[in-house]
Amino acid sequence: MMHFLKALLVLPCLLVTGLLFAQKGTLTGTIKDEISDETIPLASVTWAPGKGVAADIDGKYSVELASGKYQVTFAAVGYEPFVKEVIITSGVVTLDVELSTKEQKAVIVESDFAVGRKVPVAFSNIPLKRVEEELASREVATLANTTPGAYATRVGGGDGDARVTIRGFGGNNVAVMLDGVPVNDMENGTVYWSNWFGLDVVMQTTQIQRGLGASKLVIPAVGGTMNIITRGIEQKKRIQIKQEYIYGGFARTSFGFTSGKLKGNWAFSAAGSFKKGNGWVQGTPTQGFFWYAKVEKVYKKHTFSFYGLGAPQSHGQRSRFDAIALYDKKTAEKLGADTQGIPERGINYNPETGYLTRYKLNGTERTDFSAPEAFSARKNYYHKPQFSLKDLWRINDRLFISTVLYASIGRGGGTRLNNTPDTSKTQFLPNGNYDIQRAYDYNVGALPPTIFGQTNYNYNVNNAIAPGQRYVYDNWVRAAVNNHQWYGLLSTVNFKIDSNFTYSGGLDLRSYRAEHYAIVYDLMGADYLWDRTDPNPNQTSVVRKKNDIIQYNNDALIRWGGMFHQLEFEEGPFSAFLSGSFALTGYKRIDYFLPKVLEGTPGDKYVLDRLGAPSDTLVVNNQGIIPVSYSLNGAQTAMVPDTVTYKGRTYDPTSSDLKYQQTDWHIRQTYTFKAGVNYNINQSMNVFVNGGYLDKAPLFNQVYNNSNQLFAKIYNEKITSVETGFGYKSQMFTSHVNAYWTKWRNRPWSGSALTYPDPTDPQNLLTFNIQGISELHKGIEWDGAFKLNKQFTIEALVSVGDWRFLTKDSVYLFDQSNRPVTINGAPNGKQVVISYDAVGVHVNDAAQSQFGIMLRYEPIEGLYFKTRYTWFDRYYAQANIQTLNGANAGRDSWRIPSYGILEAHAGYGLTRKGVRWDLRASGFNMLNSKVITDAVTNYNQGLYNNKNPLFNASSAGVFFAQGLWFNVSLTATFQ
Repeated sequence: MMHFLKALLVLPCLLVTGLLFAQKGTLTGTIKDEISDETIPLASVTWAPGKGVAADIDGKYSVELASGKYQVTFAAVGYEPFVKEVIITSGVVTLDVELSTKEQKAVIVESDFAVGRKVPVAFSNIPLKRVEEELASREVATLANTTPGAYATRVGGGDGDARVTIRGFGGNNVAVMLDGVPVNDMENGTVYWSNWFGLDVVMQTTQIQRGLGASKLVIPAVGGTMNIITRGIEQKKRIQIKQEYIYGGFARTSFGFTSGKLKGNWAFSAAGSFKKGNGWVQGTPTQGFFWYAKVEKVYKKHTFSFYGLGAPQSHGQRSRFDAIALYDKKTAEKLGADTQGIPERGINYNPETGYLTRYKLNGTERTDFSAPEAFSARKNYYHKPQFSLKDLWRINDRLFISTVLYASIGRGGGTRLNNTPDTSKTQFLPNGNYDIQRAYDYNVGALPPTIFGQTNYNYNVNNAIAPGQRYVYDNWVRAAVNNHQWYGLLSTVNFKIDSNFTYSGGLDLRSYRAEHYAIVYDLMGADYLWDRTDPNPNQTSVVRKKNDIIQYNNDALIRWGGMFHQLEFEEGPFSAFLSGSFALTGYKRIDYFLPKVLEGTPGDKYVLDRLGAPSDTLVVNNQGIIPVSYSLNGAQTAMVPDTVTYKGRTYDPTSSDLKYQQTDWHIRQTYTFKAGVNYNINQSMNVFVNGGYLDKAPLFNQVYNNSNQLFAKIYNEKITSVETGFGYKSQMFTSHVNAYWTKWRNRPWSGSALTYPDPTDPQNLLTFNIQGISELHKGIEWDGAFKLNKQFTIEALVSVGDWRFLTKDSVYLFDQSNRPVTINGAPNGKQVVISYDAVGVHVNDAAQSQFGIMLRYEPIEGLYFKTRYTWFDRYYAQANIQTLNGANAGRDSWRIPSYGILEAHAGYGLTRKGVRWDLRASGFNMLNSKVITDAVTNYNQGLYNNKNPLFNASSAGVFFAQGLWFNVSLTATFQ
């Protein structure tokens, strides 16, 4: 009996103990790629030998474990395992994990890629999934609209002519990098997206850092950075083929191949894409080919890789803004813009296009007809291949060095009519297109010389050039050629000092040379061009043939050398960085159209400038207006050589020891300083603050004018910025909010010199720089995502900015030789001054308010439906600061109406017999709204009876967004 009673007393204790030991909890979370932030499907989660589970297709896992302490390992093919100690009690433990490869860790360092909750900056990732689902043959820049504070448009509508601004700072103040290598033009900071149209074929992810960012490189970006990361050599062999179509006559075929790791630790990949089609804007056909190849070799502690890519392409352009009513009268009437006397042409109107039939003229008989061709006066043709040789040296687990040698070699240019067509003249057909056929008929001799109401510049009465041949002065096509050679070295060392501190530093060296000149691109039926203006004193003939250089010819040389340092700290919930950089930028200009010089003893310089005859003396004969320094003979039109005698020797323009004029090197010093702190409050919340100061070198055309003279005043730009933010991240909801304040001093106006009539000669325009402009950009940004369940996701963003000018100033004018310009040219007269008042005026050319929402629904695995709506407001049109004086002082530019664009995307993917098939469709501007996306205020002030700067819709020149359009694609992936 006693034993039975003892058993009854002990049994409850045993039951309680057993329950305690049997208590369980749940470990759950999501496994993602550290760089792209994309989920990793089917990753493994193990906590003991032989015990584990696999994540689902969305990278999510959930496992029930008994209470206790576990060493949990997360792993996936191609990624480094990650081990985490986890304590399980009752309830749910959420653990989200980001996996990386060794290559990815290097990318984070050398490519300035920010990692969430570690780097204290505002950034947004554009993962591969978004690119595949939403890009639809558009420029990569257009995806920037999915991040707060960005404004991207397709401008005139030509394929590849997109632009992007961030926080009100234009594209030349947004640093674009490809795998950490800078691609902004070294002269003007611009990125021409047509040169990168195939990047989506090899893209892994894109990160946009807003503000000063945490870039380690010597990149003084004001608005932010856009870093495009290409795919590395994958572990598995893969072949991918994709076909795309756009309604209206556009097709694109793409392919990609990855070898996987081969014998001897070799691997290679290749990709290509071909596109051809009609643009939605008149006269903007496009054709291009993208190529990419990469070879990688792992040797001991080194990983060597070499890749090259390029996109030879040509596409028509529409560069001319025009009146609202000319595109759409209903919109003009709604906005109160003038419509009287303005013909409506449609939003795809492009005046500089038409159809042309070429032929030869034998007497009065026309022979050798060509097929009618679509003619576009504006065409861009370019190929900018880029090559990169990289060595990633992993010395040990704490130290590695990355060295990249890269080269960019650009060739191409853009065409235009030498004389700008005027819609008020008779050079246009009833449909508004330029009558290019009449111009051709005139040039070839089929029309009389007075058909355009001109004198006989074009009409070769006496066959003065050569018997039976004709020359032309107007109605021909020129090409502005811009070639460049760019070589760079980027070397980065990353050293983990201890468990808390990491140092990064290195060198950024660049050498750049650009060639600028115009050529005779198309004589439009004539045999020669008579270059009547003859701006080149170093040539002895005024006859120009096809591909001859005309009008200007100069080189821009830039040398860049910089060093950067960054110290990072991480302990527990704290992380911080402190970085600084220093750079020297050198500028040099060579002009081949300025008179040659003879350099003798030190201090001697004699300029040969056609002293033999005054070029302003004219005579009139039956060949037209000919300067007397030219003479005609039976074979050619020649220039009378000028001679000069110097130290007993006679020189003329052909003398071999004369030299082209070139400047000395002008050197500018710059530096940057940035710092930031992040604190992870808990596993869900973090706060950060960062700030910095940038001293930024001017662009090339803010240093030298077209006479090889330094501008009178050259300033470095000064940028001060502070930013703070808060983040929240859970399994279902993610939210980021940040506020910024950025002051920009010494901004050059529009990145180039302004013009003003010379008081002594109103036909002559003087150039000068306004570089002392100040701006204040401040605002707040928010983006968030809510995953209701596995099927339904909502994303949203809001951005509200307040960007204004702070400057009121008077600017003294100087001529091309930097001499003061005085009224009436008097030596001691009153100097000409331009005053402007821009205080409080809104910064223009980007929407200051933005709202976006995206809904994605995946009812079954592989099938998705997505819609995205983005709304923009408070866009102030581009303006000229010269107009902000008198009654217009402090006046805002014309504000375009707010607008929204609705997109829709859908797709279905499945795997059959080892092949993954993905069918996708996208629709843009689903409401077919007629919206203005780009505008210039006071652009049409001289047209349609608007004589004054009106700052209203009547005087605005605009571009409309494309109407409703669709893209469909089919992709096959073989693994």
